[in-house]
Amino acid sequence: MAAVATRTRSNARATARAASGSRASLNGGAIALPRRGLYGLGELGRRAWRLPDTPIVEGISRGRLWIAVLAVLLFGIVAVNVSLLKLNANISSTAIKTKAVEQQNAKLRAKAARLSSPDRILRTASKRGMAAPAPRSIKYLPPYPKPTANDRSAVYKAASLGGN
Repeated sequence: MAAVATRTRSNARATARAASGSRASLNGGAIALPRRGLYGLGELGRRAWRLPDTPIVEGISRGRLWIAVLAVLLFGIVAVNVSLLKLNANISSTAIKTKAVEQQNAKLRAKAARLSSPDRILRTASKRGMAAPAPRSIKYLPPYPKPTANDRSAVYKAASLGGN
């Protein structure tokens, strides 16, 4: 009878261990399984799970300090939400302004293209009495013409007068 009672107690312990997830029994023997805390965090998870049972947390949660802590946290959440709303308002107003500027730029580009067309320029020039030159009469000048003797003497005089 004593052997049956011992076996029943050991079976109850093995069943309790299997239910807790720390050990399992296989063919009457116990196999050690890795201990897992809260969501697989190990020792840190077990400590976090037992944190509400500590005297410090119990004292804070039952006292007036808890109300202050919750008030500060709620105020922080409200402040973050208000700042996000302001940021979203700024983003939407900036998007509206950007769209308006893009439309204005498109209108200005179309106007510039219309005004810079060669046909319109020729019509405007002929209305003002201008004529297009013959293709052979167009001559190009060098970028920097050579100075003449008069130019050199003028530069020399200006340099000598400025130095005194």
